[in-house]
Amino acid sequence: SGAAVVVGVSTVGYLGFLIVPPVVGFVAEAANLRWSFGLLALLGGIMLGLILGLVGFGRIAIWQSISPIYGPHWLLVATTVGVALVGIVLWGSIAGSMLPLILRRLGLDPATSSAPFVATLVDVTGLIIYFTVALVMLRGTLL
Repeated sequence: SGAAVVVGVSTVGYLGFLIVPPVVGFVAEAANLRWSFGLLALLGGIMLGLILGLVGFGRIAIWQSISPIYGPHWLLVATTVGVALVGIVLWGSIAGSMLPLILRRLGLDPATSSAPFVATLVDVTGLIIYFTVALVMLRGTLL
């Protein structure tokens, strides 16, 4: 779960770097530009999440073929990690890109949504996402 959250935080730092300067420079005033930021964050989060989810799934599958450390339910564990990674990265990309726009709309300084602030937010919510996915997917077998 720690690695999954770190991936979400890395996504936030990257997207915050891309989004905050235009918002601070008042470039993101038009409504369609705000929606394009949101759409890019959504698509980028889905694509990156799917790639990292497949990497997480593949890592567990490869490790299981070397050593049966995950037991008979390895496929369920691998799927849980993959789905959680998609959710965490998607949430991190949306939070990292839209929070500066929301703060600007509220009349606050968008630069306050720096990487440490959003990283903490995604850390906490990433753990919630991971454990919720694990609770739903592993109930009845491992939980």
